Amino acid sequence: MTVRRPVRALLLLLLLPLWLGGAGAGRVVSATDQTANGARTLAEPYPVAGVFARFWAAHGGLARFGVALSPAVADPAADGLIVQWFERARFELHPEAPTPYLVQLTLFGSAALGARPERGAPPATCADDCRLFTETAHTLRGRFARYWSAGGGLSVFGFPLTEEIREVSATDGREYLVQWFERARFEYHPEYGGTAHEILLGHLGREALAGRPDVAGLPQVAVPDGPLPASRPRTIVLDPGHDRTTGGASGIEYRDTLRTALAIESRLVARGYVVRLTRPGDDAVLMNDPALLPVDPGSHDAGYLEGYAHASKILSLDPDLAVSIHYNAAPTGPGGGSLTFYCDLGGPQNARLARLIQAEISVALHERGYTPPYSRAEEDGAIGKTYGHLATLGNVNDPSGQAIGNRMSGLPIVLTEALFETNPTERALIADDATIARLAEGYVRAIESYFADAP
Repeated sequence: MTVRRPVRALLLLLLLPLWLGGAGAGRVVSATDQTANGARTLAEPYPVAGVFARFWAAHGGLARFGVALSPAVADPAADGLIVQWFERARFELHPEAPTPYLVQLTLFGSAALGARPERGAPPATCADDCRLFTETAHTLRGRFARYWSAGGGLSVFGFPLTEEIREVSATDGREYLVQWFERARFEYHPEYGGTAHEILLGHLGREALAGRPDVAGLPQVAVPDGPLPASRPRTIVLDPGHDRTTGGASGIEYRDTLRTALAIESRLVARGYVVRLTRPGDDAVLMNDPALLPVDPGSHDAGYLEGYAHASKILSLDPDLAVSIHYNAAPTGPGGGSLTFYCDLGGPQNARLARLIQAEISVALHERGYTPPYSRAEEDGAIGKTYGHLATLGNVNDPSGQAIGNRMSGLPIVLTEALFETNPTERALIADDATIARLAEGYVRAIESYFADAP
């Protein structure tokens, strides 16, 4: 029997405390185990257990994801990944991912939207109460932005794939204002205005399950209560750019890159990573170690040698991932903007890491109330530098400056220039420890996200 929406919304509100009551122990009881005035209230019989239950409760529960439409199963179409379908999403268990990414929503938004023209439409004008995501060239604003942030933001819903558009729902045949994201479709329901159900996720889970009749025949599997033990902790190498002999931008960059690296280090260590710094203090000068330089240092300029030495030190620390931290400068004028550089010669993983880190830098700066003139990830060769950045990212040049190889092939590594030391506004942000803290948290989120989705 079809339940009309207002009645269904009331049932959701009534049932939510009952479902949340079992979540603390890692299990949510079946909807059919609960009664209201002695009557069964929802037909779906499937329990939600383990880490799925904790994620479900922590990110909105019944009101956000709806009831479970399947048990937890090992999906043969996803190489045996443990998944569970809900009305509005599908949960995936990534047992070796860092804890914040142990449970992820399937990319149903991206799959369902496909190549529709709205995906490539230009972004709407973005002013107050609005953010432009350069990664997908779409904006997020107003009530949808608040719902996105409150529900977990980038790590839960992903990037926006369209602007706000109007479309007819396949669920009830009514037209709604919606916005598509990688892992969800947001719908504005004015009939529920002023309640927790004013914004709802579209029924992407139900729609996707309709195309998978095989799921009904899959055996139920147990969902663990936590992550599987990793074979070893991952090693992250942080490279604070420059040193006291070169200074970097405005002669002070080396201090700010070390401040940032130390802030990132403390947060990564707290999450179980092994963290090593190429320059753990202001006294370290990598250029003083001949073992870190090429065999013919006199044939190269100082910029190349500095980058080469930093790359040698990074490699000597046996990283699983590395980030070289810098701040920018403009030769004339204040400059301004935010960049993360990568090198394609080192492998395609670098572009993915760069986009993740730059997105989180953008979020961190937005949280500090600042939107830089630009924010983008960029292949470093595009700016024509034959030294400096590219040497740090592993490129090896002959004495004429011609690239002849890359020492870091397969290693995820990027170089960040989050802000300009020469821009007064951006310099004030760099000097503020609150900015460094937000940036550090963003770097950590990006690193954990990279490993969560790594092949």
